[in-house]
Amino acid sequence: MQPPPPPPVRILPGARGADKVWWEEASTSGVAGPDDRGPTTSTDPPPCLVVFFGGDRIEDAAAHPDVHRLQAPGEVARLLRARFGRGATLLIIAANRHEAGFACYDHFLAKTTLSGEPLGYPARVPDGQDDGAVAAGLPALAQLASLLAAGGWPPVADAAAGPASPPPLPPTHLVAFSKGGSVLNQALAEAAALAEAVGGGTGPPAAPPSPPASPLLAHATTLAGSLASFTYVDVGLPGRGAYACPPGAASLADRPGGPPTITLYGTPRQWGPGKGPQAAERDRMVAGLAGAGVPVAVVECGGGGRRESLAMHFRCLEQALGAPPPGPPGEG
Repeated sequence: MQPPPPPPVRILPGARGADKVWWEEASTSGVAGPDDRGPTTSTDPPPCLVVFFGGDRIEDAAAHPDVHRLQAPGEVARLLRARFGRGATLLIIAANRHEAGFACYDHFLAKTTLSGEPLGYPARVPDGQDDGAVAAGLPALAQLASLLAAGGWPPVADAAAGPASPPPLPPTHLVAFSKGGSVLNQALAEAAALAEAVGGGTGPPAAPPSPPASPLLAHATTLAGSLASFTYVDVGLPGRGAYACPPGAASLADRPGGPPTITLYGTPRQWGPGKGPQAAERDRMVAGLAGAGVPVAVVECGGGGRRESLAMHFRCLEQALGAPPPGPPGEG
């Protein structure tokens, strides 16, 4: 008799602090895919890793039921499973703290305000052996790589055993809703910096220092090379920084496996006139990525004369991930 699967919610130690993670293994989840036929078939998507970062926490009891439904991890997992299939391992990473409901991803961003707004997206590849320097220079990828290792996916390399050689990862897809998009901006900047450092490769940096370079750097570099897509869903911030094109974006186009694909979904609530700098930042990001040879697409959701609302904002998740709601849609 096989032991029961671990609970989906885990507290995992990371290079920059412990994070709460909803973790669903491929093919073993109780969340059905779009064509849940039982055993995996040749038509199922190949294995992949999907990592999701959400937005601010809405606790207003008067908010539309769709708002509460679509911020529940189980419902987000259902949508991700419908989009990416039975072969996907799902990670839904909670903000490490909330300030009056505002999500704060301090463990993935170099520096933030008290309410979690990013203060830029710096990315620096250290050339030494210190894991602390890696965590400081590459906060998003170092934190995610260490969470994966803590969850046993893949095993942690032992620095005393020689140069770290992490096993290859399947394609990794990063998905973010609302304020979670700031983590994707940071990860994109770090992936570009690492691609520049290794000349577009996916292995550890060329000519590593002696003694061997940081195992965490090797894991973060392998993770960066596996990044296949970035999906932004109705991203927005109170100020600037919702969208950002990294300065080294051209290096992403030169990766041996090709560049990641970038898709930006948004509603009039975030992109409409008078909604702040989001639309202008989006356009600059699209122009920069396209000019660097990185595939990028923009998809508008929630139009058709619908009233701009918090419910529209959350329903963009369903439109972006292509899964119908479990019941009849409501207005709000």
